[in-house]
Amino acid sequence: MREVQSADIFLKTYGKDYKELLLAVQDVCRRVQQTIGADVIDSIYTRGESSGEENIFKEPGKIANKVRQKGQTPGTKAYLALNDIVGLTVVVKYPNSIPSVISAIRKGLRSKKIAVGLPEEHTNRGGYFATHVVCSGVFSAETLNCEIQLKSILHDAWSAKMHDLTYKPTGVLDPKLNALMASVANTIESLEQQSILIRDMIRSNWNVEEKTRRIARHELFESMLAYGADVWRADAGPKLNALRQQIEDASAQIAKEPKDGKTVSKLTAAVERCCHDPNELRFAWMMAGRIASLRTSPDLVRFSLRK
Repeated sequence: MREVQSADIFLKTYGKDYKELLLAVQDVCRRVQQTIGADVIDSIYTRGESSGEENIFKEPGKIANKVRQKGQTPGTKAYLALNDIVGLTVVVKYPNSIPSVISAIRKGLRSKKIAVGLPEEHTNRGGYFATHVVCSGVFSAETLNCEIQLKSILHDAWSAKMHDLTYKPTGVLDPKLNALMASVANTIESLEQQSILIRDMIRSNWNVEEKTRRIARHELFESMLAYGADVWRADAGPKLNALRQQIEDASAQIAKEPKDGKTVSKLTAAVERCCHDPNELRFAWMMAGRIASLRTSPDLVRFSLRK
């Protein structure tokens, strides 16, 4: 009871700083989710959000118990050394994207002077598959830790389903149940690896088809829409010719960049300005359509249509 009280006092003393650390890590993770691509990170949630409670901290009793399990004396020094007083889970759509997600998080937290440790793989520990990284920052002259768990969608669902059995047993689990849960987790891992192969095969077909579509769109602009360089040299001024060439030179970047990326934003803004001049409107419309046609997704179709 005394140890639980000391852990509770610890949380009241350092709780504000831990919350600040968690918010900083969470902010970077959400920014990564927005920039790295919609098909990479599915969701991000904290301990409180996963349980439907407001509390973001590990429970005092669990803090004290974890210190005892490590063979240490419960107290401030031992509590500060724990990695998961606060933490969050990042759920990815495919497990092989985890390294790139960690790299992006590490880069984002560097500007906040928060260090990210080496990834620790948890492979089928009682049916649990995840990758853990510890984020550490100095707050009020103390180094505090926040743990990020990265899981695939299927493993996250299995963890949620088995949470009470795996992490909160009321007694000693039958070894046969542990073996059965581990077997199911292995099956899920096999499904995840197969899903990666299926995704890669589908994307390969997309890429082949996209090349064909790209050639067809290029022919359309060159011929039917009189977008070719020879026509523009005669009808458009130097400014429009230069902008047209910038679009063509950046075609590969336009195709792979997010719609709010630097190159796409710069070129679409330049085309927008051309639309305010009636003498340039026809050319601006074609350039807007050209930019939209270079995209591998229809995210700039509205930009093209409103010209």
